[in-house]
Amino acid sequence: GDTYLISCEHLGTWSGGAGGIRILDTWLSSLFSEVRYILYLRRPDIWVASCYSQGVKDGTLTLSLADYLRQKKYCGYPRLIAGWVKGVGRNRFDLRIFDEAWLQNDGLIADFASAIGADPTGMKLPGRQNPSITSAEADIRLERNRGKPAPRQRALWPRLLRWLKPAPKASRKLALTAEQTAAIAVDAVGAENVTGI
Repeated sequence: GDTYLISCEHLGTWSGGAGGIRILDTWLSSLFSEVRYILYLRRPDIWVASCYSQGVKDGTLTLSLADYLRQKKYCGYPRLIAGWVKGVGRNRFDLRIFDEAWLQNDGLIADFASAIGADPTGMKLPGRQNPSITSAEADIRLERNRGKPAPRQRALWPRLLRWLKPAPKASRKLALTAEQTAAIAVDAVGAENVTGI
């Protein structure tokens, strides 16, 4: 039979815990004879920085990174993993660790193909999409998110953001400090002990 692939980064955090996951699984199982789930986890500090960066870019965040972290507007890995294991069972849930080096090559495609038993040879690689913003760009975008600039200012935003974006080699992506990384690590510690994975 045919194999269908559904990929959605929001399923991991928007599924409403084990209850919501069971509802999703019941629906998908009514459509397909076999359903399996693959979840990739990034390093916690990089994942949180990426979530924050996306919120700033799409205009939904007005908080500073420090305030965002204090409010813990991110999902802890132990709770996330436990929800999927309870929702669908370990036998249909494949937890994989995302290697940041994959962003520079086709490593993610190769790993995903291996997980689903496919041959990646000949697959068209999409290239890097939606890169993180820099700290300087985040500051400018936050100002825009917090208020409505005058028409003249609004016309200058795109030019200003391009000017603030440094050359690729000099680029400094938005990142957590060592102290912030240590603080959120508490949420991720013991993730493997939640299920014994």
